[in-house]
Amino acid sequence: MVVYEQAYLKISDHKKMIKIYKARVGTRSAGFIMTSISSFLSFGLGAMLLIGLINNTPRIGESAPPFNLAGSLLIIALVFLAWLGSTLVLAKFVQNNPRSVQIEQDKLTVQGTQGQELEVSFADVEYVRKAEVPVTYWKLKASFRGLLLHYKEAGSDTEKDYVLSDRDTTNFDELMEQMKIIVPRNRPKPKTKPKTETKTEISQQEKKISDYEEAKVALRGQSELLTQTLRGLSAEEWKKPSKLAGWDIFTLAAHTMRAPETIIRYGAKPVDEAAQLNHVSYYEFNGPDIAEGVSQRAIESAAKSSPETLPDEFSQIMTEALALLDKWPGSTVIRSAFGTITLEEFIPTRIVELTIHGLDLFLALNQPAEYDVQALKITAEILDKLLSEPRPTALADDANFVAAASGRIPYPGLLIPAFS
Repeated sequence: MVVYEQAYLKISDHKKMIKIYKARVGTRSAGFIMTSISSFLSFGLGAMLLIGLINNTPRIGESAPPFNLAGSLLIIALVFLAWLGSTLVLAKFVQNNPRSVQIEQDKLTVQGTQGQELEVSFADVEYVRKAEVPVTYWKLKASFRGLLLHYKEAGSDTEKDYVLSDRDTTNFDELMEQMKIIVPRNRPKPKTKPKTETKTEISQQEKKISDYEEAKVALRGQSELLTQTLRGLSAEEWKKPSKLAGWDIFTLAAHTMRAPETIIRYGAKPVDEAAQLNHVSYYEFNGPDIAEGVSQRAIESAAKSSPETLPDEFSQIMTEALALLDKWPGSTVIRSAFGTITLEEFIPTRIVELTIHGLDLFLALNQPAEYDVQALKITAEILDKLLSEPRPTALADDANFVAAASGRIPYPGLLIPAFS
């Protein structure tokens, strides 16, 4: 893991986090200003033509017309009033509904021109997704980007929709990204009948994280998801910056590939020693202390590959890593960068790497994060154990918790030193 650039959420009074996305000015600025300027120039040109006409019309008995100052000033005043009137009419048509959006630790509040329009707890938000906000200017139609929140009204089961618009709120890209992290479920879930759990299913839920076979399945599932995503990237997307300082998506992917590489490198030489670490104590280090070395190794890994070959390399290395894991029992002791550890304890740490850096990838692509279900569960369990106190109730959802505990979204007092 590496250090993030300074996060954009501000911490207030050490109790709650607040980020305010300001309302846009009353008129949609870019198109309105350009139209106003062009119409001003057009009206000005018309005024000049009229002034030229009245000052170039000779009077009876005169060889050259005198400059008609009064008439010229009158034309300028009339043209200016005509331009001002047309601009005010245009402003009325393109008038938006300025809204400021405030994100706090556990809720979202929207303030409009008439006061507070919405206050909803994140626990009541079912999902968020992109939306289009259509607008009609007289006979002209346009649309703006929007973000739809589907939520349950507090104290009832009534479901409602609320749409935020790029037309009304500033820094909309950042707002959308933040909301998709906090509420990653971007589509409605189908309604199903409650399932009655059997004793067998309950025992499956209570399986320990050290279950070697389960961990291998999760490792395979998360790596296949990332490989599939990498195969679909365009040349431009590989160059997009990530939130990891100094890394683009290509460097991020090259670093992520080190997760299966370490399985092969360490697993190739088992040691006849006692294990010093487990899947929790492995992460009891301070992130900034190793950040420089991690960053340098990522750059070196990227230099040995290319966007065209990396997805296939990632897939091949993971295949070799899984084959090695099938060769050795989970109790096999290996020597890792931080000390000796068994394979069944080391594999969950590789899942954490793939899961969190997978989140980094989706954030860089500005897409909703996707996870292998079991990989997400294992990652959340490990991060849970690294906390000094119980997980906040506002982060009951594993995806939200992983994003916050790993520092991908700021959350007061929650950041784990290994991910700081």
